[in-house]
Amino acid sequence: MSKVSNSNSTYLLSSSNQQLNSDWQSIQTIQHTIPLIYNKISIFQKDNSNMLKNTLINNCISNSPPKSKMAMPEKKVTISDYQVLDTLGKGSCGFVKLARRKSDGKNVIIKYVVKSLVLDGCWTREDNVKIPTEIHILKYITENFPHPYVLRLLNTWEDNYYYYLEFDSQNCIDLFECIDNRRFTTEAQVKKIFYRIVQGVQHLHHINIVHRDIKDENILIRDDDTVEIIDFGSSAYVKEGKKFDKFCGTGGYAAPEVLSGQKYDGPPQDIWSLGILLYTMIYGSNPFRTLDQIITSEVQFPVIVSSGSHDLMCRMLNRDFQKRPNIDEVINHSWFNDLTEEDKQIPKNTNIPIENSNEEIENNKENEIKKIEKIEIIKKEEMDKDNSISKVHSEEEEDITEMDNISVEILTPMENEKEIESIKLEEDDNELTSTTLNEELIKKLDLHSVVSEECDVRSDSTLVD
Repeated sequence: MSKVSNSNSTYLLSSSNQQLNSDWQSIQTIQHTIPLIYNKISIFQKDNSNMLKNTLINNCISNSPPKSKMAMPEKKVTISDYQVLDTLGKGSCGFVKLARRKSDGKNVIIKYVVKSLVLDGCWTREDNVKIPTEIHILKYITENFPHPYVLRLLNTWEDNYYYYLEFDSQNCIDLFECIDNRRFTTEAQVKKIFYRIVQGVQHLHHINIVHRDIKDENILIRDDDTVEIIDFGSSAYVKEGKKFDKFCGTGGYAAPEVLSGQKYDGPPQDIWSLGILLYTMIYGSNPFRTLDQIITSEVQFPVIVSSGSHDLMCRMLNRDFQKRPNIDEVINHSWFNDLTEEDKQIPKNTNIPIENSNEEIENNKENEIKKIEKIEIIKKEEMDKDNSISKVHSEEEEDITEMDNISVEILTPMENEKEIESIKLEEDDNELTSTTLNEELIKKLDLHSVVSEECDVRSDSTLVD
């Protein structure tokens, strides 16, 4: 554009000179106007020269590395940047897929969280930004207190239908499959794996986070027998003096006070779930067959494998949540005394700065607690009022550009609707989901009429036939 302008101005100057030469006689008759004409030509030529100079300078600057404040924003990530390879599973508010990054060919795990299915009480607001608590907590852990035994978030983005969470893809198997495949044949194997799970939960509790859905399906076992706690869809921040009033998680692992509709503290719920988990690892099945039994019955042991494991399970499965041990008392239980230092040592990971020691956590804890206190838990009704969810479907036709961000190789809008409906209708035959259980709790705080479905029970036991 600048070269064209310069050429045109030169042409104008040349044309003016030719006209002045051919009509010299005429110009002599208007000598009083000549100074004005030449002044205008001179000014125009000067302005044109400055424009050319500025253009050259700008071109030079544009070829130089941009300054940080002038840097262009990074390209917005969309699901079309990934090639979906397989569906790995479904949950109460989304599904998980294996995908390959098109940019570098790396395989990753992508969790799709359906916006309209995020549970009530699982939304967080900080600085007027509203996102699912799961995303806020995962970002908080990854950026401030990463741990080798806790899931690490790589990236997150959203479109009209979903929040997307990207994680590393590793060679691992979930604890559910390990138990079903009878991978643990000795108490020593169970002890080592369980101790590492407790180390991960201890890390969460020390930074004021409760998981609220600890179960075998949410524990991954790597090839080297290290663990990873996953699925933070029910997780929450613990605030002093505040109790929870919403059930989140899995019925078969929920504590009696939670299923009874009482307000509850988060950490004792995690301790109860750990007790159920240890029982399942040792005996191969859940100690309770129905939710009624969880509320009313004491845990029964087919045999006592060892006095240490029996004592620890009895303590964690105490029906009085005030008498359950805290996570530090669990990890210091005498049952773990014969573990080697190597088994207790948390491995170093090149991707995770392990310098976040307990000492550093304690030093930063006061500041972090202040940040957590500012975080608000908001209800789903408020999200609907802000039209962040309720207008998704009405905007499909109006905002085609946004909908184009959903890759057609993943799901079309119609397929999105079918996928969401299938998640709503799909109920596990062996357990009540947090969604259905919450609905019953809202109707009436009497679970005895709605807990006839059995909890997860396996016919095969792990250490005891």
